[in-house]
Amino acid sequence: MDANIKKKLLLVFEYLKLNGCHYAEKEGDFYNMSFYDQNSQWWCVSQKSRSMLRLPIDIVGEIEELIDENQKDFDGFGEDPYGFEARLYPDTKKISVFELYSEYLTEDTRTITVDTEEEPEVKEIIDHYCKKEEICRGNITFQFHGGGDSGYIEDGGNSDFDGETKLYGPAEDMFYRMLRDFPGWEINEGSQGQCIIDMDLEQMQLDYNQNYEESKEDEIWSMSLEDGINEDWEKVPATPGSVDDENEDLILSSVKKLLQTLYFDGLDVSYNLYRMPHRDKDYISLDIDIDVSRIIDSHENYDERYADVVYDLENVVDTVEKYLGLGNQIYVGISYDNHDFLDDESHNATRELHEALIKTGKFTTEQANDTWINVHYREDDYPNITVEAGGQDIPDEGVNLFENTVWSIIEKYKHLSMLVNDNDIEWWINY
Repeated sequence: MDANIKKKLLLVFEYLKLNGCHYAEKEGDFYNMSFYDQNSQWWCVSQKSRSMLRLPIDIVGEIEELIDENQKDFDGFGEDPYGFEARLYPDTKKISVFELYSEYLTEDTRTITVDTEEEPEVKEIIDHYCKKEEICRGNITFQFHGGGDSGYIEDGGNSDFDGETKLYGPAEDMFYRMLRDFPGWEINEGSQGQCIIDMDLEQMQLDYNQNYEESKEDEIWSMSLEDGINEDWEKVPATPGSVDDENEDLILSSVKKLLQTLYFDGLDVSYNLYRMPHRDKDYISLDIDIDVSRIIDSHENYDERYADVVYDLENVVDTVEKYLGLGNQIYVGISYDNHDFLDDESHNATRELHEALIKTGKFTTEQANDTWINVHYREDDYPNITVEAGGQDIPDEGVNLFENTVWSIIEKYKHLSMLVNDNDIEWWINY
């Protein structure tokens, strides 16, 4: 890397750190790998906010140059990416490129039925197919499709025992009335499903599958300036208690021994230790993988001793540093495993939130579908898992209704409700 680019990036990293940015990000077009705008404004993302920040140095051209030089090393994951995002991490002096793409998914089937008691017209429809079409048993099934601001029910259908048949007008009207229970079935990504006339039970059934678009991102390339930021730094004598070339193995093995002996023995804790050279004094990186299923006491895998050690990680590190005479030299990085059960609950809660807000009549479909319930996993210093909820277009008069609805939904979920018992919900309303 060119020395001038390196100096600029170092100044930018320091500026981001002073402004409390966990990282800064900027998006661009994937196919020509250039930023959408060429100004010095980047998004500053912290633990609690995302705001625009103007950098004191314009580095857009330099970042594009780095991307261009390293495209051969990119790893692609998603299909048909529509953009990329560059991120600058000040704590680790890391530059990452993420590809941005969409996945189109389908929600689980939702079913509604009406019978002759609820809708007398159902009897007429049943009689029509039995007496006029001579179809008196099994199911008669028609497909429906919606999307892009239009939708329709197919005219032709199939019966279980009597082959093809046509959609009877009153049956079509009834199915369209049933589709009203699913506002927006014909717009955006749309939906599809089956309209079923059950001749045996004398009822009409609608099986509904909603489509949705989910934004995805994958890191396809990264580099850290820590790897070679200034070769002369390695020649600077290490301060007392520092990890240097001569005692690296000794210090790392001592840290590992203390962790195992005092805390991790018998707990099957997954972690890695390595040295991070720095100008003033070298650091030790403790990268720990936390099994979420073992620290949430509502989960069957909950391990009280494991959870106690994990949640006391700050004191664990402090004790190890004191034993070895290291002054704030162990840097903790955290990743989380086995948390699908929380993510699944938050996904289902978000879908339930959309439906509940639409039914109130206080939120438009667009406003409701822009809200979310999410689980946030803190990745540095100490473990922390919190429930977040928010939206970008919540009407002022609907804030209390939104918060109350979120609380009522979360209380239904076994693991999410356990999280909010220990921590309040983090609200991100119109951020």
